[in-house]
Amino acid sequence: MKTKTFLTAILIVLLLVPQDGVRSQSNDTVQVSVNYSNTQGAFSNYLFGTIAGPYDQNAYILSRACGFKLIQSGSGMPIPINANDSTQYNFTTLDQQVNATINQGMEPLLWLGMPSKQPANLTNYGTFIKNVIRHYMQGWNKGYYYKLKVVRWANEPDLTNRNGTGVFWTGTQQEFFDTYAAVSNAIKLLDGTIIIDAPGFAFPTSWSGNTRVLDSWVTNFLSYCQTNNVKVDIFSFHAYTPITYYQFYSDLTLMNNALSAYPALSNIYGTPKLGNNEWNT
Repeated sequence: MKTKTFLTAILIVLLLVPQDGVRSQSNDTVQVSVNYSNTQGAFSNYLFGTIAGPYDQNAYILSRACGFKLIQSGSGMPIPINANDSTQYNFTTLDQQVNATINQGMEPLLWLGMPSKQPANLTNYGTFIKNVIRHYMQGWNKGYYYKLKVVRWANEPDLTNRNGTGVFWTGTQQEFFDTYAAVSNAIKLLDGTIIIDAPGFAFPTSWSGNTRVLDSWVTNFLSYCQTNNVKVDIFSFHAYTPITYYQFYSDLTLMNNALSAYPALSNIYGTPKLGNNEWNT
């Protein structure tokens, strides 16, 4: 417990580093006193998760030994032509991952993927998403009766190549929003207690002159969800180096302030929580 409190203090110190990330280039000084024997609270076991894949049984054993509670499980399962036909699903790979997580006493964070463009039939796609979850929660299609707390959908729909074409999502913003609505509505109709983690934006903020601003993907996504009563519980983004600690802090503040304008966007939390579901050091 004391170690966790001390780590928090270290993070606070790092946030005080100037935006250029180099203390030696600044004349500013700060003195920080830390009483790390005074415990202020505890981190949730669900604060951090990991991915134990491609499948390796030892990875699940090591993940448990490291204290991880949530393990992301997912596969590139194709969208069935007829999502109501159970014979068009192959759960072999995903079952292996989910069961390995459960057998090690951890919990699966189900990764539901993201098509590269809007499916031709969004109703069919919503049924597909619903049935994947039903397989693990309601025993559908020779499945299981596990408890799923969190599911994740989408990955960096805003990421583009140098020529402006999408890397993971090749459709328009509007098509992405409509696809997300089909996913969110299907999940919430099935079980409103499931936490939806989406959409995993790559670059939620950017520079406009000397000012950090929200990207249009963020503002338009939140506005769309509000207008169409589409739920999102954890609004997620990615953060990879190079990024200075202060910029990371300021970006979090900017996004949190934006989310505060939507106090009913999540049926679980009210205001969506802000989550970083991919990062490195």
